[in-house]
Amino acid sequence: MQIYLSKPGGQKEGPFTLEQIKAGQRRGLFGENEFWAWYEGQTDWVPLYAVPGMSGVGPSSPEPVAATQAAAARPATATPPAAPAAAEPGPTPEREAKPDTSGKQLSSGLPLSALDHMFVLTTGDGPSIMREETSAHILCEVVGADVESQRKRAPRDVISHCKWVAEFRKGGTVPDAAWKVMSSLRPELVASARGGDYKICVRTYPVGENDMVALFLFYNKKLLLASA
Repeated sequence: MQIYLSKPGGQKEGPFTLEQIKAGQRRGLFGENEFWAWYEGQTDWVPLYAVPGMSGVGPSSPEPVAATQAAAARPATATPPAAPAAAEPGPTPEREAKPDTSGKQLSSGLPLSALDHMFVLTTGDGPSIMREETSAHILCEVVGADVESQRKRAPRDVISHCKWVAEFRKGGTVPDAAWKVMSSLRPELVASARGGDYKICVRTYPVGENDMVALFLFYNKKLLLASA
């Protein structure tokens, strides 16, 4: 798999192989939270940490082979889209106080009929975390509906290995990394949210011994008014 890299608003680099990027990361060249990636089959750029096979790579001992030099002579197999634009300020989510994972403050208090989309961002492996009974229970508490009803009503994107979720749970504003990854998957939805079309409810909660989840619920304001 040939992979192109770019920082938002920067120049495209590559193509690289997955192994070359990992080698570059061990040399401190490609930060997972700084670079976006594109490879054949993708319609748009995605965060580097979202590329299959990239998890668990961090700084280590220097690699003797420079990834940029090794890839320079390799012809591209496809033409990537324009490099990702520099980040714009994201919408301010209408976020209540830090959630209480005992269940007292988890519910969004909003009707399922107005829910348009759900993002589940996790510190660990998303699909595995979503299979956890605890995670499913909390999700139902937040949304106020069973899993089958949720699936019928709103699409759901599950995004793995979002390392910033643990810090976000401690408080503060939603980091740019969250808006970037959501925008890369659903650009029109996030653009509409920036325009004020959505009420965004955010909940964070622990799953298992080490993992955290950040749940973003996009509620259509027109539908909320209609259900009032």
